[in-house]
Amino acid sequence: MFEFGVDEYSKIGSMASHSKAMGSKPMFVFMGEQWDNDATYIRLQNLLTDFFRGEKLEMVSLKGLDHVMGWSVGEDGKIYCRIYTVGFAKSGTKVPTIELEGMGPFMDLTIRRTQLAAPDMWNLACKQPRK
Repeated sequence: MFEFGVDEYSKIGSMASHSKAMGSKPMFVFMGEQWDNDATYIRLQNLLTDFFRGEKLEMVSLKGLDHVMGWSVGEDGKIYCRIYTVGFAKSGTKVPTIELEGMGPFMDLTIRRTQLAAPDMWNLACKQPRK
């Protein structure tokens, strides 16, 4: 369980670009070493990825990757959530040039309270059945 305080918020309609195709998949970027080193942030990354990922697909079209969710942690422990729309421009090669434009919402979050499972319970919950 995570409880956040919202320090700053810019809603989705306040930016120039705020369109997203139906059925599109987000790309995730977690910036900062806390996402790899701190147990609280590791579990938060897991929760955020599971919450926003949507259904699992075998293949994704390049046009279906139309927005990026960027999560970073400041030195003060504040979490910055930024969501951008992805534009593809011609580059003269097979690979298009990528352009990011603010889509929103933008949020500055502070972790207020957490209640994490014990490590043995966490490992049991994450256990995958054999295929």
